This record gives sequence, structure tokens and C-alpha cells, in this order.
Amino acid sequence: MIENHTFTTPKAQAKIARILAALEQQPMTRDELQCLLGIAKPTMRRYIAFLTTAQRQIHVRRWKRTTGQLAPVYAVGSRKDAPQPRIATRTERNQLEWQRIKADPDRHDRVKAAARVYGRIKRVRQTPQPWFAALLNTRTIERKSAP
Repeated sequence: MIENHTFTTPKAQAKIARILAALEQQPMTRDELQCLLGIAKPTMRRYIAFLTTAQRQIHVRRWKRTTGQLAPVYAVGSRKDAPQPRIATRTERNQLEWQRIKADPDRHDRVKAAARVYGRIKRVRQTPQPWFAALLNTRTIERKSAP
């Protein structure tokens, strides 16, 4: 049976009451609510959208990192939503990591030594080795020219 999206049916009102009761216990992400209440992902998405926009009964309290992505943590109330944090670019993350490495002298020495070894290996691989070239050219196939 296709449920109308006005959320006025008794079944929809019961689900809304269950969602609000769960969020009164503790703030949760949408995925946590899904698992706790056993509601399908698309259905939960519609209910959350309804409760955050039309009814304004829940708000985003904070953002939580889940499997690499940021997920909003919902709580009961009509407060202002927490702003979504800006995600650092790869360059910014690399710069921060390099600053952490340079702050620890022992780690800095280990990283620089590993970079020197890697550089030597890379240079050796790029220069053709005469013994290897000799192995490849041991069998030369002569082409017969047409008369």
C-alpha cells in the first residue's frame, strides 16, 4: 500500500511519535534511527525531511563522521541547525600531516630517510640496467627481406 506523504494517517503519526520518543532519549543520526526503529531508509528520509521542515520538531544538533562522511545528528526541538563543518581538501590535509611530522624530530628523520631510500629505488628503476638489456636482446630475430 502506498502511503500518502501528508503524514496524517494514524500509522504515520505512530511512526512520528516513535521517532520523537527515540530522539528524546538521545540525539541520533538517521542511520541509527533506522536501525533502532526498523524503518526503511527512504521512509526514514521522508519522515526526517518532514519533521525538520514542515513541523520543525527536530533540528540538527551536531555533525558526526560516519564511514568517512559527515552525518547530521538530530535532536528534538526547534532550535537553529548546527552548521555543516567544512571538509578539508587533500592538499590541506597533507599540509597538516606534514606539520605534525615536522613537529616530531624522530618521526621527521624516519620519514626523510624513507623518502631518500624510495628516491634511490625509483632512480635505479628508471635507469636501464645493462645486464637486463643484455638478457632481453639475447635472441634477435632477423627479418628476411623480400627479393
